[in-house]
Amino acid sequence: RQIASVDYAVLKKLCIDYPTMLEPMLLFQNTLRRRIMGEVWWKRKENQIEKHFRTLDQSREKKRRREEKRLLKERKEKIQSDIGLMAYYLKSKSRSEMEKEHPKPVVYLEDKTGEVCVEWTRIEKDADGSVQTE
Repeated sequence: RQIASVDYAVLKKLCIDYPTMLEPMLLFQNTLRRRIMGEVWWKRKENQIEKHFRTLDQSREKKRRREEKRLLKERKEKIQSDIGLMAYYLKSKSRSEMEKEHPKPVVYLEDKTGEVCVEWTRIEKDADGSVQTE
């Protein structure tokens, strides 16, 4: 016994090559939905799936923000310990110099896996005074 399946790339190519094939397929799908479990059940199922992915996206974004906040707090504490609290709050020039030495983290979500990733950009000056980023 074989199970029939269609690869996404194959289906996409078929839809591009034979666009008139889409309408009968969608009509067939709607007819199946109506006859199996009913339209209300399928609409509820679609809403559940959408809610699941929306919740997943929200939790990933919350995790990203939490990590970014933690790293920014660590950065601030490191700068404060290096130059002292008084210099941090009263001498903006020394603080800005230390902020250049301790770059801000760029926190983002990996597209495919949804994992939190961090990149550090450091701004450095060459001997001639030109600014370069790493």
